[in-house]
Amino acid sequence: MLEHKIQNYKIILLCLIAVFVLGACATTIEPGPDDVRPNILLIVADDLAYADLGSYGSDIATLNIDALAAKGILFTQFHTAAAEDFYNQEPFKGYVQEHYDNAYGNMGRASSFVSYGPQWAEAGSAPFQRHKGYTREGGITAPMIISGPGVAPHAKKTSAYLTVMDLAPTFLELAGAEYPAGGMVQPMLGESINAFLAGPSNAVHDENYLTVLSHKGRALVRQGKWKLSTLEPPFDEAQFGLFDLEADPGETNNLTESEPEKYQEHNLL
Repeated sequence: MLEHKIQNYKIILLCLIAVFVLGACATTIEPGPDDVRPNILLIVADDLAYADLGSYGSDIATLNIDALAAKGILFTQFHTAAAEDFYNQEPFKGYVQEHYDNAYGNMGRASSFVSYGPQWAEAGSAPFQRHKGYTREGGITAPMIISGPGVAPHAKKTSAYLTVMDLAPTFLELAGAEYPAGGMVQPMLGESINAFLAGPSNAVHDENYLTVLSHKGRALVRQGKWKLSTLEPPFDEAQFGLFDLEADPGETNNLTESEPEKYQEHNLL
């Protein structure tokens, strides 16, 4: 039953930082007439890791992003670093080595193609475990900053849980637009975060909200603070570990044996 659900909710895991900026014409996080609707800018930086931003505690000063963070909300559960070393791994190795020069003195120039591989990806994903391609938190959580007029409060870090699926319904609500109905397209799985951004709500999803993901034989099931996750393919429900993400965000303590009822409950979702 779970495998069937996973296939229905299959999502390619993304490594991104999303900086969501509401334009200066918006005075509140509310949809309105055409002349006062907010401008919405979504910036996606591929494979920028959680530990790469000054606003998230890095020693690296990312001044422009940090300036946005100082006026917005920083999400700690929306994260990841790329593990692929394209210069030395197939299927791109031959093409990349033929067309690019990764000699030390050439790194950073337009003629280089540098990626830092799984070891540095693990470091970039700190304090989480693993990296892009895995269903541990290091492979699925990206730093996200939401900034702009009407976003309250400023410079706040929040552990409120949300996913990339929540962005589209948020944008539609802010723009005063309606999603096609009547079965023309697949229904959206996310929920608007508008109430959270404006301040009256302290959570995006309730404790019953369920997320199911599968990627290359790895899978997860999350509900509230509880998460089932497999580490290596092929997919096998017997390989699920159970983690309490509030107490153990690094997923170091498998609670399968100490919390058998909770493990069974989530395995049947």
